Amino acid sequence: MQPHIEFDREKIRKDFGSLPKFAKAYGISFGVLRYRLDNPYYIRMLVSDKVFRAFEQMEKDGYVRIVKWLQKPNP
Repeated sequence: MQPHIEFDREKIRKDFGSLPKFAKAYGISFGVLRYRLDNPYYIRMLVSDKVFRAFEQMEKDGYVRIVKWLQKPNP
């Protein structure tokens, strides 16, 4: 399975009210957040350090879950 980001949209709406406010709270643009919502597949080297740190903090705070690369075992 590809690495991807799962957003807890209900918790985000409850705590922030809107996605632009959520993005601003983590210091990233709404455009970056919107892109990841629409394209959740996540490759670390294609994300800037600032955005990577923001997503790590979001994960620690419980708003997103970064699903790591899952490889199928060889038979």
